[in-house]
Amino acid sequence: MVGTGSKSPMIVLAPTGVVAFNIDEITLHSGLSIPIINDSKHLEINGERLKQLQDKLNHVRYVIINEKSIIGR
Repeated sequence: MVGTGSKSPMIVLAPTGVVAFNIDEITLHSGLSIPIINDSKHLEINGERLKQLQDKLNHVRYVIINEKSIIGR
């Protein structure tokens, strides 16, 4: 899991801060570096931000989304 500092092949993400807090994990937006902006121009991840995301997720093989049913399309 991401928060523990270990290199687990699994990351657990939650759609809201409340759910993330309750399962001691992080939100989808935080875990995948998705900005909370309704502007498609800001959705591009490049440069140093992309490198950091790649390094963070390099070891991840499984993504578990808690409370998937409350996520929109």
